[in-house]
Amino acid sequence: MSNQICEKKIEALTVQLDSLVSLMSVISVKESIPNRYIFMTGGFFDTSSEKKEIQKRNLMFLSTARNLLNEYGIRESNKGYVYIIDAVRVILQLGTLDIRLNTDIYPIVACDFGISRGSVIEHAIRNAIAAAYRDYERKKDSNLMKHFHKRPSNKVFLFHIADMICQKMNLIS
Repeated sequence: MSNQICEKKIEALTVQLDSLVSLMSVISVKESIPNRYIFMTGGFFDTSSEKKEIQKRNLMFLSTARNLLNEYGIRESNKGYVYIIDAVRVILQLGTLDIRLNTDIYPIVACDFGISRGSVIEHAIRNAIAAAYRDYERKKDSNLMKHFHKRPSNKVFLFHIADMICQKMNLIS
């Protein structure tokens, strides 16, 4: 039964993932994103058939997510960086607070990246958050990690980023 639910979720997200992949390919050309983005997207795709509104929304999401992660001290060179962006995308698409990372989010993100276990995704995200928080504690700089009194859990951080993206994109009032 859970296999059918997972397959339906994956099918529902595939269309939006294709849009995001195409968008990331366009951004790779325009902004010279590191090679792993090009590898992740599988190269460059023709986006002429997509609606401009969807492209604009995907670009806005990706740009907002990248800016936020940079403000929180998450580096692009960290493997968890792209997993965080994809996990937040899935959270926003599911649009509910009743989400379990281990059963709902990590398997979808793992499938998106061709990884067999969700624990790899969980570990990479946890390490990215921990590294950013360690840098903040060491330097006491003005990145946005100061909003947390201790290192946030994966769930707290991902939902916080999703909420910040919603606010910045005016998805909620």
